[in-house]
Amino acid sequence: MAISTHSMLRFPYGSGLTNTLFEQEIERPGSVEPGFLPVRSKVKMINLSGSALLNIPSIAMFQLQPNTGYNETVYYHSTTSAFAVNILNSGIDLTKSRTRKDFSYGNGFYVTKDIDKAVDWAHRKARGGTGAIIAFKISIDMEREEPHLSLEAGTARGMELWRKVVYFFRKGIYDPEVVSLVQNKKFITGPVATVNTTPYNFNQTCIHDADYAKRFGRLQNILFVIFI
Repeated sequence: MAISTHSMLRFPYGSGLTNTLFEQEIERPGSVEPGFLPVRSKVKMINLSGSALLNIPSIAMFQLQPNTGYNETVYYHSTTSAFAVNILNSGIDLTKSRTRKDFSYGNGFYVTKDIDKAVDWAHRKARGGTGAIIAFKISIDMEREEPHLSLEAGTARGMELWRKVVYFFRKGIYDPEVVSLVQNKKFITGPVATVNTTPYNFNQTCIHDADYAKRFGRLQNILFVIFI
């Protein structure tokens, strides 16, 4: 365990603790929870620094994530420490996203199952400051909830549809087929796009529906938070 003035300034929770698991009590008002009742819960957290930053995936998988059930899965959201605090206290706010991305033009919340990519994204989001990775534990039923859109790039037709969707959101290229595909979907899942609009070999999910986002981001679904 290490405590320093620098870490007290850098990390929002933990009273200067680094590389040590701790629990932080979080309280939310009922207005941001699905049941419309105030909720209070302890969330597992860890502030990482030094050589521990090289072992984030193993720390996430083996130290922080042992209590997931057979009918549950884990998604990761990468952000800054300030936005992580907002999510912890107030849930997911879809309006915080305003830029054009692969599957959204504003009103989108992105998660991935790939912890390695989540780490990369958290470092990028931090831009020299403090990044964060929030892990959400959700049921398989919720993961499959309809209506949603699942895109793939393993076939010519799949690649065509995926690229049309990315062009629609990133570049604003109107396509009636895409409008029909994405309309009223709770979330869209598919490969991440490169700058040249070719697919990476890992997926992301973009949540579009406010009610689904509230249920996905409920306090009891937060498995842990890593600050880096």
